[in-house]
Amino acid sequence: MRKKICRNLCVVCLAAGVAIGLCQQGWNVRAVENGLEQADESEKVEEITMTEEQKELLKKISADDERVESGNLFDWQIEVLRQYEYAMEYLRGKYPSHTFEIYDCTQKSKLNSYTTFWFNADGEEESYELYLWTEGEDAEEETEKETETVVYLSGQEDNFDYLCKDNFYCSLICDSYAGALLELVREEVPECVGVLTVMTSVNGEDCDESLDISDILAGKYEITNSTRIFLDGSNSADASELFEQVKSLIGEKRIYGSYLVVVLTEVPESCATGEQMWDYVKENGSSSYLLRQSFQQFNS
Repeated sequence: MRKKICRNLCVVCLAAGVAIGLCQQGWNVRAVENGLEQADESEKVEEITMTEEQKELLKKISADDERVESGNLFDWQIEVLRQYEYAMEYLRGKYPSHTFEIYDCTQKSKLNSYTTFWFNADGEEESYELYLWTEGEDAEEETEKETETVVYLSGQEDNFDYLCKDNFYCSLICDSYAGALLELVREEVPECVGVLTVMTSVNGEDCDESLDISDILAGKYEITNSTRIFLDGSNSADASELFEQVKSLIGEKRIYGSYLVVVLTEVPESCATGEQMWDYVKENGSSSYLLRQSFQQFNS
């Protein structure tokens, strides 16, 4: 009788163990399907000391503020910090006369072949972008092409893991570039009264704070830009002829960019810059100009 009771207890315990195991397995399957599975202990590390700026960045892209505050980060969060440090080193090396704050990030994924950092410079609100490519076995074909271009790389060439490009340099050269282009065009077309240039493209090492405007105008760099050229048509009988003169000059000099030529009916005294002239055109529409025509100069 005692043996029979023992056998029954064993059967009951075995059944209970199987049931618990099946329930736990069912939970794990549902957790994986719903993206709720907890990370392995191997993904957790001891507390990491971070700056407040780093903490705020991680909080923006993480769902657990308490984990960020404690410094007990997952591997992917640690990788973001590595990329952050590299990006900051890149910016400081490329622009030693300026200070930077990285405030947001989109990490590399199947949809993005690179990590994007958004940053401010010199305490101002204007936003700029930095793209960081990861080199290694999972590098995209596009990344391999980027490696062949000129980029700013900190550290020894055989030790780096990342490469970067950014568009902060654009804010440093737009105004001086527009002024230099104005003088160049005015030499051939005296009716040129204003130039406005917008540059947003990312570039590497060569496009730093010492970039020489004359090298851009000479065609050494092909920097993507959208440039508006304003001409005074008040004393001209043929606005189309003025347009052709400008187009011919840009083509001859091979000055890379997309251009919009606006021949104004008159130039108001309040319009002393290309930006003011563009605002004037936007406010007054077709009554403010005799001709508004575009062309492109791509040196392929």
